[in-house]
Amino acid sequence: MSPMSLSFGLLFSLSGVASAQDTRIPAYDDQVPPPAAEEVAPKPKAVPAIWTVSEGTEAVLVEDHRVPEVVLVVEIPVGTYSPWLNAQHGVEAWELQMYDAEGALRARADALAADLSVYCEARTCTLELVALKRDLEASVALVQDVLKNTSYDKAELKRTDQGRKIGWEGSQTDPDWRLSQTTAQLLYTEGDPRLQSYVEPEKVLRDPKALAAARDAALRLPGRRVGFAGDLTRAEAEAIAATLLPAVNPVTPADLAPAYLPLRADRPASLIEPMDNLTQIYFALMRDGITLEDPNYPAFLVANHVLGGHFFSRLYVSLRHEGGETYGAYTRGGGGATASVYSLSTFTRVENKATTEAKLRAVLTTFHEGGVTEQERIEAIGYLQGSELFDQQSPSNLLSTTLTELTLGLPPGFFVEATKRASALSTEEINTFIKAHYDPAAFSMVTVEPEP
Repeated sequence: MSPMSLSFGLLFSLSGVASAQDTRIPAYDDQVPPPAAEEVAPKPKAVPAIWTVSEGTEAVLVEDHRVPEVVLVVEIPVGTYSPWLNAQHGVEAWELQMYDAEGALRARADALAADLSVYCEARTCTLELVALKRDLEASVALVQDVLKNTSYDKAELKRTDQGRKIGWEGSQTDPDWRLSQTTAQLLYTEGDPRLQSYVEPEKVLRDPKALAAARDAALRLPGRRVGFAGDLTRAEAEAIAATLLPAVNPVTPADLAPAYLPLRADRPASLIEPMDNLTQIYFALMRDGITLEDPNYPAFLVANHVLGGHFFSRLYVSLRHEGGETYGAYTRGGGGATASVYSLSTFTRVENKATTEAKLRAVLTTFHEGGVTEQERIEAIGYLQGSELFDQQSPSNLLSTTLTELTLGLPPGFFVEATKRASALSTEEINTFIKAHYDPAAFSMVTVEPEP
């Protein structure tokens, strides 16, 4: 969940607490008529407004005046998968731009009680600010100054560099991370950008001038977006968006977009990754997962929930509730923008290896042969529909979803529509998908276990 979603959720919760404390509950009167239907009807979901600010710049607004809080997002169309961004050390250039040498930018954010965060993901780099409406003008000025900062704190650059080194060394002793690394290496060809999270990171560039230049070049890329959510009007959002960012540079680097390589076709049926000082074994029964745009994505949502998506899933019942071989058993991955590792995963003590592996394989085989029951389908649909409603509660959630759809080139309302399509599927249709996708022969068993 993004910082802006957390902030809005907390503020709504606190508002509810305050209301409960301040309200005097009247004596019960059974003659008082119930409220009219329009008084208790749910508030209609806000429709995001999308417009072009200027060539290469788009804006999104989810207007909601229930809480005096505003979310401002700046999103650039390049992320950690980009060869160009990595060559420019653009990740640290973006993520550390709020660390000026004097600490003035963070001090201003603290004085405003604003939540300011900057981060890079696979396809985008983002700046998010959540602040009170009364501080909107000062908050916008702060964002502009962060995006213009050239005084990178050299001490923070050094700390970040050391943190990368420590993080990498620590990951080598984390069996769950090693399991994810091994499964990714089985799926992706060497050099694929999707492996980047599993290779040793480069040292942080400590040249403030070069970092500022890299940030400026990334900020001027066409395809960037400015997002707004909360207590501001379209006119206010348009005025801010018109002056927030520098002009776009229409000339884009040749190596800007990631180059995805074909998936490996030589995956073994099983693979053991040895590791020192373990008393447990970590399992991943894995294959390549379907993508968001696969026609079977709605069926996958149901199947995945039944198999390993909740506390009483097939995996949990078999491996925790019935035999107690593990504390956790779940599915991971699948349903991404590109093919990703999809796995049935669990862990257990060394002496339980044979039993646990047999159970893990048996769950997959039974699922492949019998599919889901009608009751499981109904419960899964209830979960999907409830989750969709939950995701639409706050304007920040709606903004985040809209930006994701735009970034991935998905049609508006894609995720809502996917839930509707899943809800319309019959048990037979879902089981036809399961028969095709969950064939045990398509899966490889990967384990991280103690050195012999």
